[in-house]
Amino acid sequence: KIIHARLTGLSNFDSDAIELCSRKVASTTGDVRKALHIARRAAEICREQEEETKRKQDVGGENDDRPKEEVEDMTRRPSVSIRNVIQATEELFHSPYIQYILHLPASQKFFLNSLMLETKKRQSPQVEYQNVVDRCIRIATTSGYQHIVPDAPAYFAQLTHSLANVHIISFENSKKSRNPMVQLLVHQDDVHFALREDEMWGKLQH
Repeated sequence: KIIHARLTGLSNFDSDAIELCSRKVASTTGDVRKALHIARRAAEICREQEEETKRKQDVGGENDDRPKEEVEDMTRRPSVSIRNVIQATEELFHSPYIQYILHLPASQKFFLNSLMLETKKRQSPQVEYQNVVDRCIRIATTSGYQHIVPDAPAYFAQLTHSLANVHIISFENSKKSRNPMVQLLVHQDDVHFALREDEMWGKLQH
């Protein structure tokens, strides 16, 4: 009911689409943020389809022999439909990055969580590497997981290179910079939803 109530306020959403979205999420995680993410993606899909339709109309131009009522109906602002929600849901629940992050070692999950939190705090896509490392060590220590994330520069260097090699993060590996910049390359929602499936998640949000 909470999810449905949050989605009901969204404009231009078909009522059946809202119902489907709320049911899909309620049957899995029950996360309101995931429902809103699906809704946002469904709206993007709807808008992309609308733009494609307009493009075809522009190309067809004067040769369009469809009834006037049909053409006018297609030019109206469309409602986000059940089909849009289904497509958005499939994309989210079958995101390859979510599946990949789910199976990462715990230490790499700690680092990604710390990077995500540091990015949010600094309000910048690129943040200083050492700030992320310090946050990661602090979270591990206060949560009782210091055995998973040792305070060792060589360990973090190997960890970040592993994540960079699979294009989850970008890492400015420059000899001139002692504190390079690091950036999350995947969508934060993918990291967020993947980490929620981990039993340590509640202790990672510090």
